[in-house]
Amino acid sequence: MKLFTKFRRRRDVTILSIDGGGVRGIIPITVLLALQQEMELQDIKLPLYACFDLIAGSSTGGLVALGLAAPNANLPKDDASPDRPKQRNLPAPILPAMTLESILHIYEARSGDIFPQGPLKDLRALAQLFTEKYQEDSLENLIYEIFGDLSMADALTPAMITSYECLSGEPFLFTSYADHPYRMREAARATTAAPTYFSPTVIRSPEDGTNRCFIDGGVAANNPALYAYCEARKLYPEAIRFHILSIGTSGSSFSVSMGNIKRMGILDWISPAKGVPLLNAYAASQYYTQEHVLKNIEGVTYHRIAGNKGNISIPMDDSSRENILRVKRTASAIVRDHEEVIEAYCRLYLANRRHA
Repeated sequence: MKLFTKFRRRRDVTILSIDGGGVRGIIPITVLLALQQEMELQDIKLPLYACFDLIAGSSTGGLVALGLAAPNANLPKDDASPDRPKQRNLPAPILPAMTLESILHIYEARSGDIFPQGPLKDLRALAQLFTEKYQEDSLENLIYEIFGDLSMADALTPAMITSYECLSGEPFLFTSYADHPYRMREAARATTAAPTYFSPTVIRSPEDGTNRCFIDGGVAANNPALYAYCEARKLYPEAIRFHILSIGTSGSSFSVSMGNIKRMGILDWISPAKGVPLLNAYAASQYYTQEHVLKNIEGVTYHRIAGNKGNISIPMDDSSRENILRVKRTASAIVRDHEEVIEAYCRLYLANRRHA
């Protein structure tokens, strides 16, 4: 496949991995905007998707990943290329359907539709003990508005979105290079079906026609970097170096005081009002395990951009103006704290492409 570089025989592979985190998705978008600006300063004149050989996302990170990879709806089809699973056979890099600025605007302007606040907010928190906290209609309408009937196979670069399939009891990957690809809106709905927040989604398999039941990708891997690395190994079998840029949403740390943990019962550990400490503990251990594994794999460079421990208290479903501003301030602080990582990744990209 020749879009603007050689793919299958690439020796250095670049991977973008984006965590889940609800409205905190504003954080990776802000980081990517800073990365895009730095690339422009270093004279890299390519759409951001074109700078990565695989883009992966979980939950809200899956929405951002799909937004980066989604083509314009009237893009000509590419059914003839035998290398379709790698990347669309187009003469030159094209602009995606959405810019990072437009994705950010959706988070700022439409989060209230997905996570409504208002006078029923406290009642929803109580109801969450027994059923889903939110109706999925607004989420599904927004997803359809963005992705329409685009297939995962239409992605402008290889894309991988995580979910968890309940009937088989196994993690599930929606990919753009599958033999029987799902639609982008199906992948988007599946990866955002956060338990207790939204209902699971049932989707008919394009492979065998059976119904499958999906919940949030964060259940499988809120940080999808390790899954992305494994997929990249299959996509690029001749690669010898894998450079992963993993972006968090300031929600991967968990700690509790000695006094409090001794008094925590079952309801405390699973209480949505307390941020579901059990899930936070599980997610935090998952992050640290992945980071340990990836940093110890030969040929892998793992660049992690995430927030500080104290930012765990930012709610993933608080769409109030005050919280959105708080998330944006946190995002700006994270960018400032990781300027050297962003600059280094750009230099790495340039060095790799000169020797491609």
